[in-house]
Amino acid sequence: MIGTITTNDNNGLVYRGRYCPEVIELIKTIPGRTYNPGTKEWDLPITDEVIKLFRGSELVEITPEALRLIQVKNDAKDAIKQAKKIEKPRPLKPMPLKNVEPFSHQIIAFNLGINNKNIALLHEQGCGKTLSTIAIAGNRFLNSAIKRLLIVAPLSVIPVWKKEFIDFADFKYSLTILQGPMKKRLALLSLLSEKDGLQVAVINYESVWRSQMFNALYNWSADMIIADESQKIKGPSTKQSRGLHKLGENTRCLYKIIDH
Repeated sequence: MIGTITTNDNNGLVYRGRYCPEVIELIKTIPGRTYNPGTKEWDLPITDEVIKLFRGSELVEITPEALRLIQVKNDAKDAIKQAKKIEKPRPLKPMPLKNVEPFSHQIIAFNLGINNKNIALLHEQGCGKTLSTIAIAGNRFLNSAIKRLLIVAPLSVIPVWKKEFIDFADFKYSLTILQGPMKKRLALLSLLSEKDGLQVAVINYESVWRSQMFNALYNWSADMIIADESQKIKGPSTKQSRGLHKLGENTRCLYKIIDH
């Protein structure tokens, strides 16, 4: 075998292997593929077409992990199709969203969120949990229940939050990604405190527990915290888990959502 199609740490599909012109030419026929020069790997879309292209190949092995990932993606698509056939539930309160028509499961998640201070959204990957959480946060902001929102997410997911807010949030907000040297992060958080609208701070899990950053976030005192891909804090003894739990215990933090 020249290489394998398997999964990576970001739960995506990837080709790994030695250089082979025949294999590369096939990969280049796949829409949405990208080459990562750092890892010298090809990131591939999670579609049946990828499997069909290489099934039975003597050059490329498709791992069981890759097959399971595609099955999960297909199951999520099937669930969405089924949800479309069911009579759509109504939001209990306005969902402050634009440019999108929420699916039934997203409306159900929204209704659950506005009726409970602390919830867990455990949809399959690709079911649009981010949209539901933006709507929940926006509704609470417009009802003067929150002013500051902290989103903690894996580094690779952080850009998604910025894009989804731009595309779908139909309320006034200021979003800042806390990245770069510590001095810069602290300055960004301080500037965010002066902004209008819902103040949204986004940071990665590995940075939360660092002493200076943790103290600044604790003093910033978010009204609501979202833990995206919360498996990152499943170990209660880890520093990032302890740090995030302590932030959640802040007396001002009334609302918490975990996405998995």
